[in-house]
Amino acid sequence: MEVENGSISTFYIPCNQDTITIADLLPSTTYTLDFTPICSGSNFSVSCPKTFETSCSAVELFENFDNAASCENGCDNLCVVSPFWQNLGPAFWRTESESTGTVLTGPSSDASGIGQYAYIESSDTLCRQSTAHLLSGCMTLLDTSSCNFGMNYHMYGNDIANLYIEISTDQQASWDTLWSISGNQGDQWNHIQISLSDYLDSIFQLRITTNFPNGNFGDLAIDNLSLSGIDLQANDLMIFRDEDMDGYGTDDISVSYCGLIVREGYSF
Repeated sequence: MEVENGSISTFYIPCNQDTITIADLLPSTTYTLDFTPICSGSNFSVSCPKTFETSCSAVELFENFDNAASCENGCDNLCVVSPFWQNLGPAFWRTESESTGTVLTGPSSDASGIGQYAYIESSDTLCRQSTAHLLSGCMTLLDTSSCNFGMNYHMYGNDIANLYIEISTDQQASWDTLWSISGNQGDQWNHIQISLSDYLDSIFQLRITTNFPNGNFGDLAIDNLSLSGIDLQANDLMIFRDEDMDGYGTDDISVSYCGLIVREGYSF
């Protein structure tokens, strides 16, 4: 077996063995398997090379929304979709297991075909041209895998707007775009993987953002959010929105926060 850096390992498989497990492979690495028959002590030429790439390092956090309660409320009402990813308004993500209810937009099932997904309901006119966010907790990076963050997304419909993956290293004072896409991408689930290697020495948060379109055919969905090579034990605090600026926050309006100095308009 040859690795992409040129090193070679050899092992033997009995003819009557149907499967084999190869241990100690590196994450995010390309390997080539060459099969050489050995009969009566003679080696034949190498045949049937198979190339494959191992997956990312172990996933520390995975969210497929399968355990989220069904949200029947309108787009302007809070729906709790995940214990780690906070659903932030002014418009909110919802969960669904079947079709979104509008033809010619949205998925018919989640990415696995048997669970739930999170999506925005574009036919709800209350949220037209509003923004929906999913905000992660605080993290630090342990390794620089090519796929520290992974996600499935479904963007089908003539009114599909956009989808952003953003990162903040300054307690949400500013956001940088890691990845974005816009417009109709067809009636299928797609997948992205993103490296966070530029943020190795930072405490950061991720944010998944979409804008509600001005039309009924813009049901955008996400599924299977994965985080690899990260540490969730960073300074993760909860602060609450102080709408009347009296020094006391509102219990039902909170965000995860990585800083020690409270942002203006919030309190502990």
